[in-house]
Amino acid sequence: MHSPSFQIKMFAVVGVVNTCFGYLLGVTLFMAFRKYIDAFFISFTASFLSIGFSTLMHRRYVFKSNNSIISDLRRGYLVYTSIICITAALFKAIIDYLNVSVFFAQMVVLVLSWGLSFYFLKNYAFRVEE
Repeated sequence: MHSPSFQIKMFAVVGVVNTCFGYLLGVTLFMAFRKYIDAFFISFTASFLSIGFSTLMHRRYVFKSNNSIISDLRRGYLVYTSIICITAALFKAIIDYLNVSVFFAQMVVLVLSWGLSFYFLKNYAFRVEE
């Protein structure tokens, strides 16, 4: 098992790769299917595939999981879905109730999402199964 500082560095590297993959996938799917499928469904599909890719990349390069791929994917999707819900609600609360700028709100939820992702992927999605 790698040191926590190594895991955090690899988490950042994998995050950059995942971001590039998600961006390119979203644009590619939109360009290929925009005449046939609504943009909402294209974005949903790209996000779903990107989350799966992200989970597999973190599984392989950051957390070195030996658990079942299906179990890791199921827990990875649950982690990311939960984080999306938490950060979306927080974003709305910061904007609507604290009346701060969208730039500050997005920065807060982005930083929080990184921390939550690392913590819950490490301690839940890729925990050692007994």
